[in-house]
Amino acid sequence: MPKRTCTFNEKLQSEYTFLKKCQKPGQEYKIECIVCGAAFSIEHGGKSDITQHLKSERHNIAARASKSQKLSNFFSPKTQFADKEQKLAADEGIFAYHTCKHSQSLNSMDCTSQLVRKLYENKFICGRTKTKSIITNVFLPYAVNVLKKNVLKCNFVSIYD
Repeated sequence: MPKRTCTFNEKLQSEYTFLKKCQKPGQEYKIECIVCGAAFSIEHGGKSDITQHLKSERHNIAARASKSQKLSNFFSPKTQFADKEQKLAADEGIFAYHTCKHSQSLNSMDCTSQLVRKLYENKFICGRTKTKSIITNVFLPYAVNVLKKNVLKCNFVSIYD
């Protein structure tokens, strides 16, 4: 006579909150550990399979890692900026706008940024990549919105070739 197979039920779910039914295709009969990402079966051993998993090295390493501080806590974004930081950000935006308006190469900003840093402000850093990101993430969305508003006001548009 075959043994009865164990299933992951609500009682086990409430007792072991870090476990859930596996959603991966072909592994619906297994359960997945949220802590370490391991998928394992409890069909034959039931709770003993879970306690065996809790003693595994993979789970213990992942549990220790999840208890330590996250890296995002060290690099949280500021919500308030000092006047000097706001002025510096405005200066960097002005230089990015100037570069865009006069169709200068973004590569020239590496040199210009170093020149401005030596002459005026030590903290001024607005090289090629920062300038590109200011143009694409700040100026471009604003310009697109202004263009959309202006096009919506027009009754017709004609294009000549």
